[in-house]
Amino acid sequence: MIEGKILDRILQQKDYNFKPEKNSSFLGLKGSSIAFILTEAFKTTAKNALVIVPDKEKAAYIFNDLQALLPENNILFYPESHRLPYHPEKTSNANIQERAEVLSYLTNDNFKGIMVTYPLALSEKITTKSQLTKNTLQIKRNEKLSIDFISDFLNEYHFQHVDFVFEPGQYSIRGGIIDIYSYANEFPFRLELFGDEVESIKTFDPSSQLSNTKHDFVTIIPNINSEQLIESRSSVFDYFKAESLIYIDDRKFASDTISEFYKKAEDAYINLQSEIKTITTL
Repeated sequence: MIEGKILDRILQQKDYNFKPEKNSSFLGLKGSSIAFILTEAFKTTAKNALVIVPDKEKAAYIFNDLQALLPENNILFYPESHRLPYHPEKTSNANIQERAEVLSYLTNDNFKGIMVTYPLALSEKITTKSQLTKNTLQIKRNEKLSIDFISDFLNEYHFQHVDFVFEPGQYSIRGGIIDIYSYANEFPFRLELFGDEVESIKTFDPSSQLSNTKHDFVTIIPNINSEQLIESRSSVFDYFKAESLIYIDDRKFASDTISEFYKKAEDAYINLQSEIKTITTL
């Protein structure tokens, strides 16, 4: 978890790589006016933007407004992955998938867009950008790639071997056809191999099993909360370039919220350690 004081240092531009050219303040913004200002700033500066608002509901409203105002650009929504720290049963698989998809976009050096989020989502530390890149498998059409190699990669990252994929983290093999449901994509991929050559790559609907879109290459990203990807962790701020824009709605509220959540995480960790000690002494 990150502390509220870390957010303060980031916003004061003392840590990480942000080098502000100019700081601006706005008063009295209501409704969709925030989205209009962000749209103009994004178009004028041609810089990626990180938007932080107080809660998930407001983030969703701004996200939808930006999608309508900038339909040709990448507008990303970054949620929290769990409701309670150190409680895996409270983790949302859908949110993990959405977070992984966002990080996949941000690791691309050619990414251009806006990410909308809120304090609780920012409070969670994530795998570093270099670690995520290192543990990502890129598959290109017409390249040489054996079924055994793909299978070994998926097993190493605990993908589940099933007959038919229907949720992230699963894969199936039927002859020369490999279906993989990456954690960073809305739809699973279907690879068709001819010998050791990737002949075609398509996405498909898991409910109907019908293919829809063709691809020249795809990236397979494992669960970003897996052990292999949390050896080194950082903040999502590290995924943004130095020249990125930051918009924050109520900075003090955001800092206080993260500090409060950090305290809850500390308490949860202490309770977890107490439970483990109790079990081992029985």
